[in-house]
Amino acid sequence: MRRLALLLATIVTIALFSTMPLQANVGSREFPNDQGAGCNVSTGSSKITLGIQYGGPLPSGPFFPPVTLKADDNFAGACVTGATITANLANKLCESCLTQGGTIKACGPTPCVPVGVISCAGIPVASGTFTCALGGAAGVDRVTVDNNSGNPTPPGAGVVATSLAARIMGFSSSTTAGNTLSADLLPDLQVQITPLGFDGVVTFHSEFVAGGGPSFTVNTAGKKAIQIGQEIGAGFITMGYPASNVTVLGPIVRVRNIHTLNNNVVRNVSIRGVPGMLVEMGNSSPDPALVPAVSEWTIALFIGLVLLMGTWLLRRRLTTQAV
Repeated sequence: MRRLALLLATIVTIALFSTMPLQANVGSREFPNDQGAGCNVSTGSSKITLGIQYGGPLPSGPFFPPVTLKADDNFAGACVTGATITANLANKLCESCLTQGGTIKACGPTPCVPVGVISCAGIPVASGTFTCALGGAAGVDRVTVDNNSGNPTPPGAGVVATSLAARIMGFSSSTTAGNTLSADLLPDLQVQITPLGFDGVVTFHSEFVAGGGPSFTVNTAGKKAIQIGQEIGAGFITMGYPASNVTVLGPIVRVRNIHTLNNNVVRNVSIRGVPGMLVEMGNSSPDPALVPAVSEWTIALFIGLVLLMGTWLLRRRLTTQAV
């Protein structure tokens, strides 16, 4: 009887731990230089925003109230590079941490080892990195400006956020520059296109880790917001995402499990509009309490244990009958 109880406890423990998804502790937003002469924004005046939210429930441990770092900046000129955009936005994220009562520290080796209190002045430069201690134990462990050197062409730059103590819950960004926004990826993607009187063709692309990937376009001319949302949703389905993963709520489109497409691992999803048009892109990590994640190996082990328990009970019954 003691063996049976131990076996049942083992099965329950495995089942509980197998339903705990991995912590989504990293996310990024990238600004590739794909507009001639190494620019992310080719010309004109525009506003670009970036937000990072972290905290929430962990697979184990306490609940941390969500904290949001916000950044926005106006860019103007004949050519603005991805490096300039990411440096300015990361600096604003740093200031957002301070205005909410957080502490900024420099980072040492990975994972971030705070090596001294610093200000936001001049952060970051090139591949600068800092940590924001805000939200109790749920601080952003590492915010890095990535020069994108290891990523596929065209090169650019990106802002990367990593947290070892909390869950990166979401990234949000918007632009009116007609530049490319690239999400590198949390599981859920949200998109909204608002022409603001500047109609044109919007290009959507899913880039595979192995290289290449499908694209589709939506022309906003003469269409209402709901029509634009419907066409975007249909475009993602045409790419190969299951219709059950695509939800259209008026002008807003949500695509779940964005990181897998036609048996390929998706590295990022990018969107490029036209100058003056508002392009909004968000990607988030669902609450792990709502997302079971049982692997095929766990299922096989669970079945094996059940069979083993059944065999043991049968042998015990036969032995008892024989006596």
